[in-house]
Amino acid sequence: PRRVPAANSGARVEIAITRERFETVCRPAFDGAAALIDPVIEAAGWHHDDVTTILFTGQTSKIPALRRAVLARLSARRSPNAPAPVVVEPGRVAAFDVKRCVAQGAAILGDSRRGGGGWLRVTRRSQVALSSSLQVRRGPLLVDVVGLEAGRAMPASGLVSLGEPTTRLVLYRSGQPAFELRWQLPVAEVTVVVEAEGAVSAVVGTETIAARRIA
Repeated sequence: PRRVPAANSGARVEIAITRERFETVCRPAFDGAAALIDPVIEAAGWHHDDVTTILFTGQTSKIPALRRAVLARLSARRSPNAPAPVVVEPGRVAAFDVKRCVAQGAAILGDSRRGGGGWLRVTRRSQVALSSSLQVRRGPLLVDVVGLEAGRAMPASGLVSLGEPTTRLVLYRSGQPAFELRWQLPVAEVTVVVEAEGAVSAVVGTETIAARRIA
């Protein structure tokens, strides 16, 4: 630190701090915040595997170290074969309005503290319907696969035309690569099937190919 004399009283202190030092100092606080996930999930009667989508809200959630702590806490308590949850960035998906999310959370908290009548009902919708659309690339654009749009009841399926025969297909979710499918012989179209959130496969001729999840 260095002291810079103030014009009227005392001194103004300016401190330069590196990211590494900042993260070291704040690590206990970040780990403590991440630990709050556990009682919330338990109170809902869920398991950590039931969490399929994460929406970070608030300015503090933009700190990379805090985000890593939250994701690491959740990952450490999930089953080894459980698919990683989708991290939705505010503004990237129309269905998630970060301000509305915070406002609704505050309203729910206020209602619960006043002994509200249980007007909120939480269901594991992701177990019965797609939480986000699966997309394919068409030139510079990503388009939803018909039949695999957000809200579709699972199991769901959609026919994907590949244009020219190929042996590979990449599926996108929320604008990011999510699943990769590969097969032996080139084909011009495949049927993509979603049995459950994260369980994606493709029917190529008489063969069913399991998708590889892209981190």
